[in-house]
Amino acid sequence: MMSDMTAPAARRPGRVRLAAVDIPLDELRSHARPRLFEAAKTSPGHGECLCTIPPQPLVIRLRAGHYHLAGWPDLGARHDSRCPFFKLAAAMTGKSGYAVGAIAETPDGTHIRLHQPLTVRGGQDTRTGADTGEPAEALSRNTVSLLGLLHWLWEQGGLNQWHHQAEPRGWPYVSAAVRQAVTGCTVNGQPLEACLYVPMPFTPDTRDRANAALDRFVSALGARRPGSRWRGLILGEVRDISPTPYGERIMLRHAKTPIFASTAVMDRARRAHRQAFAGSRPARSRQLVLLLVDRTAHGYLVAVDLCAMLTSHAYIPAESAYEVQMADHLVTHGRDFVKPCRYDDLAAVFPDFILTDVGSDFAYVEVWGVTDREDYEQRRRVKERHYRRAGALLVGWDVTSVRLADIALPRRA
Repeated sequence: MMSDMTAPAARRPGRVRLAAVDIPLDELRSHARPRLFEAAKTSPGHGECLCTIPPQPLVIRLRAGHYHLAGWPDLGARHDSRCPFFKLAAAMTGKSGYAVGAIAETPDGTHIRLHQPLTVRGGQDTRTGADTGEPAEALSRNTVSLLGLLHWLWEQGGLNQWHHQAEPRGWPYVSAAVRQAVTGCTVNGQPLEACLYVPMPFTPDTRDRANAALDRFVSALGARRPGSRWRGLILGEVRDISPTPYGERIMLRHAKTPIFASTAVMDRARRAHRQAFAGSRPARSRQLVLLLVDRTAHGYLVAVDLCAMLTSHAYIPAESAYEVQMADHLVTHGRDFVKPCRYDDLAAVFPDFILTDVGSDFAYVEVWGVTDREDYEQRRRVKERHYRRAGALLVGWDVTSVRLADIALPRRA
């Protein structure tokens, strides 16, 4: 049998090459091979992904004494759609709506300009643009909102994608994917690894380590030096939200410490993220939040600002309850697909889902879920006309007249 080194060239999603050695990516992530990384960094200076012919270059990064592979900036769409490094082209996501510098991706890492400051000086106005009346375009063009950062994390972690051979997704998978995504990223000049707390999957075996990690994160918040404060970010899945005399208390899954938010903060979040806070969310759907937090003098965590995202049970982002149902439907039927992330570009028009298992071209899934709104109907007509002119394969679900079970999906290639 021929070895990998002599076998005929073939597309091999999930395999990479370091210093002329081919190896499964999963094996490389679970068992560090520093000598391979060091040799590849010397020559040719990068790794290679074997999902296409010719291979695609991969960035080698060293952070905290550990090597990591990352997709080459702006080349994610060149990877095979089954590849872990595959990303939709920026034009297919809201990322293209930002001005230069809001999200700067380089071989050394990604640098994000978050709208909300992480370090504030005494007396500085810490309100967000939503409070101060700052124009929406200032939020969506020159800087990234909390929701934009959450979408970036989901996209970088591949959490907006699903492959039919994937294992059921739980928090261990999601938290590991987010931790992998933040490697080499800075937010407002600070390493995101230090700014962001993601709850560790909480089990009897991990309880002490999880509690210690959260305590370290909380103790670093607040006053750093006279006249300034340091704030942090927490990403988690909501377990419960309950009222308090001064606002509301948020409890996250896998985390012991409550986070308190004022009525004003919660009211603003509910207006901005209506679907995520809807009381009639679909069964088994999930509610994710990214919170900007500070610590009070008494040691309590308070949310200065927050965003929320509705997802399916498999953590696929959704903008409505009907999209949750469609995402679950595609997963149940063993389809490979991607959910384009909107970031902060509210005016952009994207497909609701993209099927990536139909051959060389994609198929597009649209959930027509709004009635009696002329602007929505007009946008639907524009979309349908665009698909017809492009000769694209379109799957449309009109929720008012067709059962989801009756929707015909195109065959897998």
